[in-house]
Amino acid sequence: MAGKYKLDWTDLAFEALEEIHDFIIQQAQSEIPAKKVVKKIFKSAEILKTNPLSFQEEPFLKEKGLSARYLVVGMYKIIYVIKGKTVIITDVFNTYQHPSEINK
Repeated sequence: MAGKYKLDWTDLAFEALEEIHDFIIQQAQSEIPAKKVVKKIFKSAEILKTNPLSFQEEPFLKEKGLSARYLVVGMYKIIYVIKGKTVIITDVFNTYQHPSEINK
């Protein structure tokens, strides 16, 4: 299913990015690395507009009967679903967390 897809971010995905941003600021005592990570996540997600099926299904969600895929960016997973010609990013997940923390 190659072609041009629309990319949508859910409120939950934006909240996850905010949490990532705030956590990095807290750890690094600087906003610069936080902005870099969030920018890299946004930029990396752009590939999903042309190749969303190139990435694997999320195994933890698959076990729960949910169909979602993921793209790894550094230590984060961009969790997404495909609905027609729209890629919906549902969560951005820190891979150091237990998979049960994925919000779907």
